[in-house]
Amino acid sequence: MILELGLLLYDRRVATTAMLLTAFFPQMIFWSAALYKDPVVMLAIAANILAVFRLRLRMSAYWVVVYLATAAALVMLKSAVHPMLVWLAGTFVFDVGPLPLAIATVTAALPIGAHV
Repeated sequence: MILELGLLLYDRRVATTAMLLTAFFPQMIFWSAALYKDPVVMLAIAANILAVFRLRLRMSAYWVVVYLATAAALVMLKSAVHPMLVWLAGTFVFDVGPLPLAIATVTAALPIGAHV
């Protein structure tokens, strides 16, 4: 996906460089190995952006579905999965008390930028 986005926006050299930096970025390898949600979020964002650029070139039902599916996946990850992971980690991994756990879970469920 990163290669295709690079080819749409720039040339082959920039696209290949971006693809290699994304594939071998040390932090991405760590997050992927640790099974955190960041690689899934980055994949959904890349697919969403690719769908937008493809829709700009030519309207297609396939890319509309890809856009809507990736947007729904991003909303679902932020609204449901993230608070659930915070609660699970606070309950089973860190043994946090009930009040700090409730605060952390509600904070994780807040809209993006609400706690800035």
